[in-house]
Amino acid sequence: MRSEDRSTSTNISIASELARIPDRLCFLWTSTRDNILQKSNYPSKYQYGLELQVKHKNLHLLLCILLAGDVATNPGPTSDSQSRDGFKILYLNARSLKAFVHPPGNTSPKVCKISLFQDLVYSGNYDIVCVCETWLNNSVLSSEIIPNYGTVFRHDRTGRIGGGVLVAIKSGIQVTHRHDLETDNTELIVTELFKSNSKPVILYTFYRPSDSTLDVLQSLNNSLHRNQESSHLFISGPTHIADHYIVEIDVQLKFKRAKPVKRQVFYYRNGKFDELHNFPTRNTINITPTDDIDNYWEQWKETFLTAVKKYIPVRTVKDTNSPPWIDQEVRILIHKKYRALKNYRMNRSATCKRKLRSLSPKTKLLIRRKHQEYLAKIESSFSVNSKLFWSYHKAILRTEQICITK
Repeated sequence: MRSEDRSTSTNISIASELARIPDRLCFLWTSTRDNILQKSNYPSKYQYGLELQVKHKNLHLLLCILLAGDVATNPGPTSDSQSRDGFKILYLNARSLKAFVHPPGNTSPKVCKISLFQDLVYSGNYDIVCVCETWLNNSVLSSEIIPNYGTVFRHDRTGRIGGGVLVAIKSGIQVTHRHDLETDNTELIVTELFKSNSKPVILYTFYRPSDSTLDVLQSLNNSLHRNQESSHLFISGPTHIADHYIVEIDVQLKFKRAKPVKRQVFYYRNGKFDELHNFPTRNTINITPTDDIDNYWEQWKETFLTAVKKYIPVRTVKDTNSPPWIDQEVRILIHKKYRALKNYRMNRSATCKRKLRSLSPKTKLLIRRKHQEYLAKIESSFSVNSKLFWSYHKAILRTEQICITK
């Protein structure tokens, strides 16, 4: 930007290396960040003039901000695949990407599904896109489906119309195509995704035609068993129940252990129940008459809980977020297993591997045995005392205990 006359700057000329604005549009500014204009081969020193009056200082300030190029009108945090702790996945059953349909809620002329698919992908900031029933063949290039998005993997059906699987991985995510886990007679794409400070994730995108045999599922099962036991696997594919809906999936790669929750409960074992039973006869219960039944209940509840807190002690307990059948014996074995896993990661020797493989099944069997013993204990004591049953119910369904005081 320079003025025509430095002593009396009444006109200002603005030079641009990326955009050319015709004279009839000289009062409109086009952002130089526009990708289309950046690809245009305009002269690098082309100049155009804007007639600005110096007294309009606000206009000068606005144009200076726009010329900066990188300044947003409403800046805020960005959300991209690098700052996310996991992956945002889009899954859909396209039922032919090549088909022409009316836009949703619109009776305008039909458009190709690929155009609608591109609008959906670009507007959602997805890291991974999985599509089944693409109905594509070699007449459609992968670069035409999602231009400038990232890496596209395809498994088109050959010999007949229909089927097909597609996986698109956004640029910036390291990915490897696992051909060794795929089979020729199955519409399957297997990719391995890498993210910093996280274990790799193996993504299976699978489509099983409704008229296929069980051999297809057996091939998928064989492929899954060829992965290591500690691998992180994620499988996407149709359910044939509501498989034509768009599904968004957030895959978290990092988890935090839930903190123990402290709460106060009545300690009935040391309660003075005789004095609590005599409380209504020895004390006058004052309840103000009212036509509101809810108000009656609040008054009675407050009076009753005051008496309960007086004769039943309250203690603080801590929820450990673990099932009741996980006792000290199980915790010790789990600790040994994870210690063996840590040693194996530091030193991948045959001895460490054998120790880890011996502790893993032992831990699973012990947990299973403790669970069965706990269920047998519940069954035998249910007719006499149902407390164990409700403890099990709470552990499974994560329901809140009734006797909680706030």
